[in-house]
Amino acid sequence: GSLGQATGDGRTVRRVVVRLLQPRFGLIGLWNVLDACSNFAQPIIVATLVRDLRLRSADRLGWDFALVGLLTLTSLGGAVSIQQVLWGGARMGMRAKLALSSAVYAKTLSLGNAALLATSAGSAASLVGIDVFRLEQSFTFFHMLWCAWLGLGLVTFFHMLWCAALARTPRRTPRRTH
Repeated sequence: GSLGQATGDGRTVRRVVVRLLQPRFGLIGLWNVLDACSNFAQPIIVATLVRDLRLRSADRLGWDFALVGLLTLTSLGGAVSIQQVLWGGARMGMRAKLALSSAVYAKTLSLGNAALLATSAGSAASLVGIDVFRLEQSFTFFHMLWCAWLGLGLVTFFHMLWCAALARTPRRTPRRTH
């Protein structure tokens, strides 16, 4: 919608926000899922490595090297994915900031003299400088908010899987060397 079609009830703003979020929402969501999976798999990998080192099982040395490689890959995947999430959110925030700044500028040009005298330059500067910056930041961290619930679910799921796997694994006592 154009600026002249704004009704003041927020529908135009909601439409613009949805148009800004929609093209990249799926991709950023996939990056968030990758980040969550890699971050929540790492403690399980480390716990398995520590358990194998504590038991000093030489027959599992190849498995332990594979786990170290997997830990490295999950760390790399988590770092790359969070970078992509923050970059994508910042890009959407910058687009929103540009759109809102130009809308404020266009509205300022269309105001009459009485309206211009009723508003101060400080309130306009605050709107463009501070409020628009907050909008930009909200786009950057919006995906972190919804992903927190996904992360909580994954932590619970992986914890239940790990506990179930430990309950089924027979306990071996470490060999004592004298």
